[in-house]
Amino acid sequence: MNFETNTAPTLASSALLVDLRISQATLRKLDKRASQEVVNTNNAKSGVANVHKALLGDSNIFQAIGKHVGNARNLHVSMTTPWSDGGQRLIPTKRYFDYTNTMSDMQNEFANLCEKFFIEYPNQVEQAKLKLGDLFNKSDYPSIEELKLKFAWNVYTFPCPDAGDIRVDLPAEALKQVRDDCEASYNSMITKSMNDVWTRIHEALSKMSRTIDFGDNEKKSIFRDTLVSNVTSIVDMLSDFNLDNNPEKEKIRQQLEYTFQGVTPDALREDAHFRAQTKKNVDDILKSLPSIGI
Repeated sequence: MNFETNTAPTLASSALLVDLRISQATLRKLDKRASQEVVNTNNAKSGVANVHKALLGDSNIFQAIGKHVGNARNLHVSMTTPWSDGGQRLIPTKRYFDYTNTMSDMQNEFANLCEKFFIEYPNQVEQAKLKLGDLFNKSDYPSIEELKLKFAWNVYTFPCPDAGDIRVDLPAEALKQVRDDCEASYNSMITKSMNDVWTRIHEALSKMSRTIDFGDNEKKSIFRDTLVSNVTSIVDMLSDFNLDNNPEKEKIRQQLEYTFQGVTPDALREDAHFRAQTKKNVDDILKSLPSIGI
């Protein structure tokens, strides 16, 4: 799936780069003694089996932090598109304040969960003695001061660069090659970033087409309400992420917006004619995507 970008658009005033960095303690530990016992008991060769201990067992509060962090990372990805392999992701300036407000709420909840965990930590360690039995080793557990240093949440924001003015001490011919290479790389990153949203809509539409493909006399497919909301939420993003103002992209966005007016999960479940018509509309849009390089 690929929209070609013929010239490098200027993104400095229309997009930003964000980098979400969250760290948390793993509280897992390799137990060499237990690992060797497993190997010996099974007459296996040393090194083929390892025993890793969950130091707090099935601690609910610790698991809640991990789940929240996972949700935050998924939300970060859903609201942005790829930029570089270093973790930076692109977001249009129109969506930046919505992003920062959302991440701020998530960060506050992270801080609240961590504070509850720090308070309960001594008791959690005591409970671990019962959960781990002979696997318990007091030296495996960091102090509360050390533990707090393992949890952090930061969102870094950077301006989105243009292809840039390159000033290096090279012969004119070599300097032109450097500039051409930089512009090609820049165009490639822009194309990859913007196409990510279109990849998402292609996947969401394909899933919907498969899921609602059943008649009155056939067993109904069970699907969640998010089957529809997953599509409409991406459609809402398409305009802001059309950073090169591609008219073909905008035409598809308008077609999607029109198609999903009045489409609800309940209507798709209960009305066979409406379901069939919606599937046809979705399939028609899917067929149109490859014609522009998707």
